[in-house]
Amino acid sequence: MRKKGIEVGINFLVMIIISLVIFIFGLTFAFRFFGQAEKYRAEVDQNTRREIENIIINQGNRVAAYPTTIELYPGKDETIGLGVFSIGFDEDVKFALNVSCDKYIKPDQTEGDYQASYACPMIQILYAPKSPQAVTIKPNEDYVYAIYIKNK
Repeated sequence: MRKKGIEVGINFLVMIIISLVIFIFGLTFAFRFFGQAEKYRAEVDQNTRREIENIIINQGNRVAAYPTTIELYPGKDETIGLGVFSIGFDEDVKFALNVSCDKYIKPDQTEGDYQASYACPMIQILYAPKSPQAVTIKPNEDYVYAIYIKNK
């Protein structure tokens, strides 16, 4: 009788140890996976910023967006980088951002145009970092918006 009681206790301890090992491996995998995702996101952010700066330098514009066009399908999202450079101003510049839809693809895959009065009820636009739509930029400085656009 005592041997069965000890055997059950040892089996229970072995199961606990195996469960803990599997749990720790799962946590390790998750942290590695999310760590790589953060690293990739940082690289994408740096690449986006570099592309915006190249557009500004090559085209001589004060405002640049990258990418310039996106395809946004239902349930999907995209991020656009928008850079504003206040070169050539002697005082602070107030910059306001207004994002709107101008074209869409119908379910039958044909292109349609939004009328000026038509709002985009299915599109959600978020700014990162969380900032108001208008920012003040000091002379010879830049500001980069990350615009997160989600199609509901």
